[in-house]
Amino acid sequence: MKFLILLILTINTNILASDLTQSDQIEIIESLAKSERRSLWVQGHENVVSSIEHVTKTSLVEYLSQSKYYESNLEFDEEDKLFGCLKRKSCELYLISLSSEYYSGYGVDSVFVQLNVNTGNYDNRIRHNIYSE
Repeated sequence: MKFLILLILTINTNILASDLTQSDQIEIIESLAKSERRSLWVQGHENVVSSIEHVTKTSLVEYLSQSKYYESNLEFDEEDKLFGCLKRKSCELYLISLSSEYYSGYGVDSVFVQLNVNTGNYDNRIRHNIYSE
């Protein structure tokens, strides 16, 4: 009897603690990208386009190595938060790149999304301007 109760508790715990599937993660990130595009469009931007990238340690290092070309750089504490996400098993890091035209100008922005794969919660406050004219 004790074994049966322990088995039921173990099964319930594993079901409740299951991670988001890759498909679930993509759905959340695509929804955020759509929201970002909509925000730019409402502000009067035209030809708004976004792309999504799953970020690894290697790709983040490469991204940050190009910072001398960016209009604005990430702060050191922001970089630490991104690397911290990559170290945690419960966190996946995504990059949403946005480009748009505004009047006669053009701009590219990056939004990093730290997604908790256990809960579906996310933090998308780390963002910066890559290029603008």
